[in-house]
Amino acid sequence: MPNFYLSCRSRKDKQSDAIYFYAVRNIYHPDTKKQSKEQISIGRFSNGRCHFRNAALEHADLFKGTQYERAYWVWRETLDERSSDGVQDVVACDSIVNGDIRRAGVSLILNKVASDLELDRTLTTAFGKDLAERILSMAYYLSLLGRNPAYLFAKWNQNQVLPHDLPMSEKDISKIMSEITSENLTRFQSLWVQRFSEHDCLSVDITSISSYGRNVSDVSFGYNRDGEKLPQINLLMVVSQSPLLPVWFESLPGAINDISAVEDAVRIMQQLHCGSRRLVLDRGFASAENIAYLQKKGIKFTMGIPLHRFSEFRQAWLDAKAAGAFARPECSVDLFDADDVLGSFFFNKTLKLNGHRCYLHLFDCPWYRVKNEIDVQQDVDRIYRMLLKEVPLKSQHDQQIANECFTVKKTPVRGLKVTSNPQAIMKLKNELAGAFVILSNMQKDSQEALRIYKLRDGIEKRYDDLKNDLDMFRLRVHSPHNMRARLFLQFIAEILRCRILNQVQQIEKSSKFAALRKKTVTDILWTMDPLMRVQLDTHHAFYMRPTKDQRLILEFFGIDMTSRAWSSAR
Repeated sequence: MPNFYLSCRSRKDKQSDAIYFYAVRNIYHPDTKKQSKEQISIGRFSNGRCHFRNAALEHADLFKGTQYERAYWVWRETLDERSSDGVQDVVACDSIVNGDIRRAGVSLILNKVASDLELDRTLTTAFGKDLAERILSMAYYLSLLGRNPAYLFAKWNQNQVLPHDLPMSEKDISKIMSEITSENLTRFQSLWVQRFSEHDCLSVDITSISSYGRNVSDVSFGYNRDGEKLPQINLLMVVSQSPLLPVWFESLPGAINDISAVEDAVRIMQQLHCGSRRLVLDRGFASAENIAYLQKKGIKFTMGIPLHRFSEFRQAWLDAKAAGAFARPECSVDLFDADDVLGSFFFNKTLKLNGHRCYLHLFDCPWYRVKNEIDVQQDVDRIYRMLLKEVPLKSQHDQQIANECFTVKKTPVRGLKVTSNPQAIMKLKNELAGAFVILSNMQKDSQEALRIYKLRDGIEKRYDDLKNDLDMFRLRVHSPHNMRARLFLQFIAEILRCRILNQVQQIEKSSKFAALRKKTVTDILWTMDPLMRVQLDTHHAFYMRPTKDQRLILEFFGIDMTSRAWSSAR
């Protein structure tokens, strides 16, 4: 059977506000495939006193680590004596030492990050102080335990120091979802967007997120980038290239493709007062209609061009290669660094497109072309040997190569004979391998255009973080409103994690913090999680002695270890 957990619910008593204690557990019914709750009333707290029921005897573990733990054990120790004298099961909280011992390491780090970004102030302006604290508390949970379902936050927050200091049940989590309205969410997005420089480039990309939701109209079948055979939604995200932080997100129906998402994205971004920014888009967004639309709206952009979709740009690259434009050493550029084997050569030209000036940057990377030839030749040689040995070809790719490049004959006299077709094999070697084209109306320099486009890789890492470290590989919500609210909570958690990641990646190898460069964001938060904060009665709270790794992290993030709060560390 599932374990019980403690639920504390506030409601008006006859004389004052009271907090009622319930032992709650979830029960799954296999016959109906539904879940129900069993709850047992075990006491209450009101007027500074704890009132416990006899049912609390079986649930001592539920009060462990809470502010009522001491009162519970005083009640247990004196239960027989008070029962024989006819005294009620009441313990005055002012007659005992109240202790509050909770984990505080995660909040110490994330509070500092949220404060440095002024994320907490922006949330407060958009949602109000109380809801902003609850949103941040949920985001802290998702930052640390994002792979776990959101409903487990109700148990996790009981022994954590969080921006919202009161315990929250599963019902409170649902309440948070319902209070995140489209109005205040849009208000937050407009405030958050304005915190980024107008001269910064914004990377735009879209990904698919599979969902089990049945009553969400946006969930539908479409092109799934993860190869999942599930309905999905599409998540459009904008990431700033300078601080590499998420700027804005929007959920789109699952049947929407990349090309058709551009106009809606631009329209909403302009309404959020960020339409004048510079956009960087990958090849999935490239179409003649989208290019014309961006030019009409006066938006600066840098866009990758798929050569199979634009015959005029493909011919321009072939003409440049035939003319030897990529052979000049003064036209060399570096994809990553000067010593990298992936060095490329460029050729650029200015052209008029839809009445507007654009810069076409053509690149050739010989390493990719050589690699393509090697891969093709290895496949051909492997399939040739398999045909000679009469090994069955299982993959459709191998069967297609065998049909196009080989003729197989078998006779009783001559036996098996496999004849290759050199012309067909040469066609497999892509002449456009290593070719890459960027179209821009803001960057005339090819090296800078390539640098800006490669920085777009940051948004791919954000998606990877969402799907692998956070709970976004599957959406488990069943209403359109909750889906958007859930995406927003993940968005806030991703902002916090990105800030930590950016700070760690900037550590120099010679720095005393170099050991942190090898840690992931999850590693850093897990290292800090066991740090305890202790507060007894009205005494000043203090932190337990931190480990060596914890002190290094605290020093790196600039958290002041004052002697009063950190007396054990001095």
